[in-house]
Amino acid sequence: MKSQSRSADRQRSRSLSRPAALWGIAALLASSVTAVAAPGAAVAAPANTFSHGAFETGVTATEPPAVAGNLLPDGRFVSDLAGWTAPRGGTLALGDDAASGAHALTVTGRENTQSGPFASVADKIELGATYRLTGSLRYDEGAPTQQFNFTFCPTNFNGCADYGHTFTKGEWGTFSQEFTAEAKHVAAGWLFVETPWGSAALQDFSVDDVSLVKIADAPEAPAFTSLEKVQTKPIGDHNPLVGHKFGADPHHLVYNGRLYIYSTDDTQQYDLNSKDENGLPTQSNGYGGITRLNVMSTTDMVNWVDHGAVPIAREGGAAPWSRNSWAPAAIEKDGKVYLYFCDNGTGTAVVVGGSPLGPWQDPLGKKIIPDTVSRDYIAGGGFPAGMWLFDPEVFIDDDGQGYLYFGGNSQIGTSPNVQGPQNPKSTRVVKLKDDMVTLDGDPVEIDAPGMFEASSMFTHDGKYYYSYSSNFQVNEQPGLYPSRGAIAYMMTDDPMTLGSSEYAGVAFQNQGTFFGAGNGGNNHSDMFDYKGETYFTYHAQTRGAAWAEALGTPGATQGYRSVHIDKLEFNDDGTIKPIVGTRAGVEQVESFDPYRTFEAETLAWQLGIATATTDAVSVEFPEHNGSGNMVLSSVDDGDFSGIAGVDFGAGAQKVSATVKPLVAGSSIQVRLDDVDGPVVAEIPVDGAVGEWATVEADVTGAAGEHDVFFVFAGAEGADAETDLFEVDNWAFAPIDDSPEVELEAQLSVSEVAAGGSVTVTATGVTVDEVEIGIESTYRPLATATVADGWIEATVVIPADTTAGAHHIVLRDGETELARLPLTVARADTGGGTDGGTDGGTDGGTDGGTDGGTDGGTDGGTDGGTDGGTDGGTDGGTDGGTDGGTDGGTDGGTDGGTDGGTDGGTDGGTDGGTDGGTDGGTDGGTDGGTNGGTDGGTDGGTDGGTDGGTDGGTDGGTDGAGPGTPSTGGGTSTGGGPSTGVGTGVGTDGSLAKTGGDAGASLTAASLGALLLALGSAVWILRRRSRSVVETETE
Repeated sequence: MKSQSRSADRQRSRSLSRPAALWGIAALLASSVTAVAAPGAAVAAPANTFSHGAFETGVTATEPPAVAGNLLPDGRFVSDLAGWTAPRGGTLALGDDAASGAHALTVTGRENTQSGPFASVADKIELGATYRLTGSLRYDEGAPTQQFNFTFCPTNFNGCADYGHTFTKGEWGTFSQEFTAEAKHVAAGWLFVETPWGSAALQDFSVDDVSLVKIADAPEAPAFTSLEKVQTKPIGDHNPLVGHKFGADPHHLVYNGRLYIYSTDDTQQYDLNSKDENGLPTQSNGYGGITRLNVMSTTDMVNWVDHGAVPIAREGGAAPWSRNSWAPAAIEKDGKVYLYFCDNGTGTAVVVGGSPLGPWQDPLGKKIIPDTVSRDYIAGGGFPAGMWLFDPEVFIDDDGQGYLYFGGNSQIGTSPNVQGPQNPKSTRVVKLKDDMVTLDGDPVEIDAPGMFEASSMFTHDGKYYYSYSSNFQVNEQPGLYPSRGAIAYMMTDDPMTLGSSEYAGVAFQNQGTFFGAGNGGNNHSDMFDYKGETYFTYHAQTRGAAWAEALGTPGATQGYRSVHIDKLEFNDDGTIKPIVGTRAGVEQVESFDPYRTFEAETLAWQLGIATATTDAVSVEFPEHNGSGNMVLSSVDDGDFSGIAGVDFGAGAQKVSATVKPLVAGSSIQVRLDDVDGPVVAEIPVDGAVGEWATVEADVTGAAGEHDVFFVFAGAEGADAETDLFEVDNWAFAPIDDSPEVELEAQLSVSEVAAGGSVTVTATGVTVDEVEIGIESTYRPLATATVADGWIEATVVIPADTTAGAHHIVLRDGETELARLPLTVARADTGGGTDGGTDGGTDGGTDGGTDGGTDGGTDGGTDGGTDGGTDGGTDGGTDGGTDGGTDGGTDGGTDGGTDGGTDGGTDGGTDGGTDGGTDGGTDGGTDGGTNGGTDGGTDGGTDGGTDGGTDGGTDGGTDGAGPGTPSTGGGTSTGGGPSTGVGTGVGTDGSLAKTGGDAGASLTAASLGALLLALGSAVWILRRRSRSVVETETE
């Protein structure tokens, strides 16, 4: 994690081991006179002189032409070594084994790794220009292969830039390196050739054909306004992941199908450190002020939601006892997220959250490493002096076993047991118990060749891959030791077995190889699978490099880093193909869905904007609420944010934004494919200043897949540096392209009496709920819930509805959906001409021709001929002349045609309960000859309970038999005295019914009238029966 450059290592080591006089090289060289020996004479020379070898071959070699524009002393070494010295020891001489021409420069008697040929480059290198450094080199002793470095250094050797190359023993090899000059090149006083610092490689070697040529001038610096307006992530590129903030030491987490990336918050240190008038940092990233961890997420690999920072260390953090939080490592188990971090180099700790965004709790209140490691292990030297207990990695195997990896540094231990940069053995692995916060045993040593820091572990096709960042002193030996500052890796069958024999090679060279000036330094990576692909995430100083380039000071990045992701692929044998660092990044794995509410801080590209926390409620990530929802902030005129690969499908109809205006008169343009692309919507940012509001606009011309840019504009004449507004979220609404479904509705009947009911059905309903009402004057009757576009509801027509034409109306709020005609019949409220309640002319409620309710000829309510309660013509209320309620010859409720055989309830000859004067004959409620509700055809004489001759409720078909007489006379409100005799047997037995106020006995006159009535009823009922059958057949 710690950014420890090679020069810093070198300076630290030298300051401990070399006398101060060595740093006076420049003065020594200025006062020295180089002695050149005559050919053939061997001269013992001081450290800063050279000797001339003997050349007696007698063969004249053809010298290569001089290199045009060479900034170094002549490196062809045609006849002398003019301009080349050896201030760090060793003897220089002309040798006759040359790569080309007759001679080469040979160095012998080397005293240290820097003993070699030096040439001055003071004041020869231009900032921002591009150069090519070339040379040839040969050595004949030592290892089969050996790394040599061509190094630029200032005269105090603090802040060097070196370019290494591995050569093969016994043959000439060539070296070529192009580079863009950074500040450290400009400051360099020397170019020299050396073996890697700290190595034991002090063999003799020769160089030839050395040159340094400028191949391109520095580009003109673009017009500069502020660092905020520098496009640090060019449109179309996907590295770095975000352009508006720094982040380092990335680590992944996949949670509920979403990819989260955690990183060290370098922005926090940048904010704390000093800067020049333009905002460019003048102070190197020292990490000491970093107490937060960044988190961002994606589902498509290119559009990243900035979730802000996780406060960890010091006051207000989840682990306030800690001083720093660097190098996060996150993993999920049983729905909890375990987030490990290091408290600078002193140890590793963990916090636990209920989601990737928290809230976070500290389960231990101390460091898991070293505070929970056994005392015996520590006392036994388990953590040697100089070992950094940092850079955690957490891994859960398929069997559920958890592992914690940690540690680092290139040289650990105390003399004489210092473990040097080739095999420092400075990292460890330890098992975790199921709670993921308790160690299960003692740590185990890892012997990773060239280890520096940044442990990482993942599996692929049954193999475990342990990767790490190599140090800056290791002597590269392919297959055995990695190059410097690279991501090396090991392959193993056991996550606890990581010896040097598991070393597999270099997965990723130092990022400076790919990104040029200012992008060297340490690295920290993570490998992972997501949505069927394997990825590699790492950091580089690309944001700072873009700043420096814009200011005409390329390379002045000061160690502030940004997160990248590139593709990782494997060879057939499982080894990793060399990973290439790119600005293009990875491909989008799925289209972006705009038809929802999503965070405005979802970014593929941006210019000028920042992000900030807010108390506003997050719609997309409710777990943020109460712990730091984010918004777009620092929005100025001309700034923009962009989203990649937005799929509008058939087209968008509207766009809305949740905004908080900071000034009046601003707007947002929605453009397609570029910041200067076609405008498909313009959203006015109106509303009260300082208050959150939702604003929207129509969208035209947005269909298919496009990159989308939100371009922000202030009111005309507004200050370009004025913050305009904040944005919390965006949402698009699609064009309704669903096929039109016609609403169809119908009623179960077209006519109903007031107080009756009707069933309403409808299909093709596109709303959630429908109100059903009736009008002439509208009245709501019911509310129906729509299911799959369909409703069915039964409504009751109010009893006071006037008779006539009406409509049943279906409504959605105030919108009418359908209108259905309905005829309402006159309500049964009291009778007709000379009739009873609910009666009609010579008939009752629901009666037939001259019949009663649901029943017979000339009957009353539910009853009989010429009378009855609710009865017929010439009848009275609850009665009537020649009729009676619940009684009467030739009538009755539910009585059958020709009465009910052995009759039914509530029938009576010439009488019955509630019968009136002269009630009974030809009438009666619920009974009677020629009438009756639900009566049967050809029902028999001799009705029963509450009944008379030929009557009875629900009378039976063709009934016959003797009955018990019933006296049912009395005074009727609608007529005179009534005499009724019952001669039938009711369905409930021989029950006599007495009705009316005064009963009368059977008389010959009444019997005669009865027989006459019966004859008439039989004829009428036969006629009716025939009519009913014909109707039903139709």
